[in-house]
Amino acid sequence: MTSSTKESSSSLAKHFTDLPSASVTSPILEYYRWAAPLYDVTRWAVLPGRRLAVDALELKPGETVLEIGTGTGSNLPSLCRTVGPSGWVIGIDLSPDMLAQARRRIRRNRLGNAILIRANAEAFALTRHVDAVLMSYSLSMMPNRDQVAALAAAALRPGGRLVAVDFGPFSGWGPLRALVRWWLRLNHVTLWTDAARTGESALWSRFRQTVTRPLLRSYATLLVARDLKQPAPP
Repeated sequence: MTSSTKESSSSLAKHFTDLPSASVTSPILEYYRWAAPLYDVTRWAVLPGRRLAVDALELKPGETVLEIGTGTGSNLPSLCRTVGPSGWVIGIDLSPDMLAQARRRIRRNRLGNAILIRANAEAFALTRHVDAVLMSYSLSMMPNRDQVAALAAAALRPGGRLVAVDFGPFSGWGPLRALVRWWLRLNHVTLWTDAARTGESALWSRFRQTVTRPLLRSYATLLVARDLKQPAPP
């Protein structure tokens, strides 16, 4: 949310409530405990479209953007540059190991307008609307997408926009399709074309304008939603 007087990072963080669920142990947390140190080295070639997703947000200086599932913070530098020193980038993630990598990135890049919060995307509480929400290869890691959809929409101000990029149906991959999908399942990924389609529908139906763009023969899908119909009160 743009403002002539910028909030401090500590004040902004108070808009999120502490959640007991953020302290639970799960297979995904265990997975990221060992994957986090090598994540950027091993994933840069298999997660395309992240820069396209950031550009599709159409952020303006002074705005506040929430990234759900910020991971190691690979999107933070470009997000922070786009909103400028008068804006904020809020990154939430459940994995403390991934957030540790993101904090190192913030220090390395001297990102003074980024804050990180450990929170569960299926259960976080936000009492302040933001201008935009980004989900970059994170929705496919979340079992309860209906709840994520509701919270993502509730976080947005009226007219806000949401952009997600994630794995697609691999419809143009021929015999390799089954192999790739098997490899993704080993890495705790549930494709949008699988059982979680209800969450996808619930999310995009909340916006007046939606655009879907396949990438690399449906290896990935870029989803852009603009003009939120009716946000929930913060």
